[in-house]
Amino acid sequence: MISKYSFEFKLEVVKDYLNGETGGYGTIAEKHGVKSNSQIENWVKNYVENVLMSITKKYIEL
Repeated sequence: MISKYSFEFKLEVVKDYLNGETGGYGTIAEKHGVKSNSQIENWVKNYVENVLMSITKKYIEL
């Protein structure tokens, strides 16, 4: 399945959320034209998990 949203778009949306954009998932979804709040929630979850895995991997390699 081809992604409807580009990586760059998803990253922009996730950064809005993580930077404290007010109103939560619903407001951010509306701002960016994303139909599903849960989609943004999944993007944020995946981003945070990947960042944590990257940090952990770098720490272990030290």
